[in-house]
Amino acid sequence: MKATTRTRIRLGVKESAPELNRLMRAEADNLKRARLHSLYLLKTRQGVNATQIGKTLGFSRQAINRWIELYKKGGLQALLAVEKRGTRKQSVLAGEPMAAIEAQLNQPEGFISYKEALKMVEEKFGVSMKYKTFHQHLRRRTQARLKVGRPRNPKQDPTAREAFEKKLR
Repeated sequence: MKATTRTRIRLGVKESAPELNRLMRAEADNLKRARLHSLYLLKTRQGVNATQIGKTLGFSRQAINRWIELYKKGGLQALLAVEKRGTRKQSVLAGEPMAAIEAQLNQPEGFISYKEALKMVEEKFGVSMKYKTFHQHLRRRTQARLKVGRPRNPKQDPTAREAFEKKLR
């Protein structure tokens, strides 16, 4: 098996080491601080290649190489321009459907079951979703727990049940 050697990074960092250190300590964003730290390691020659810098900072070699390319192309401004990714998709229950559900839950009769609530949303707003998704969303957003007693057999004798409950006490 052939051993691979990592190439030494040759990058002329324009900023001085004390300036990078000051910027790094003043930066509140962890990712920007790590990017500045990578430049500081290159400037002070504590890191000679992307693998070594990545191990020191806890990032991959590829990430360090991307940061270096950003710095080469646009300087410190480009390096510190961090894009925010992964914005959450708005729920189909947001807005009017959720307001209607909360209004119904605040009524004394409320909903008998989550299925009944889901059916109301589907009929009234044309929103179709799986029961499990609806249940999880409703529990997370409203902390709703529908209070429904356990089902009883219609053939059950009420006097025998009361006698059994007295015996247990």
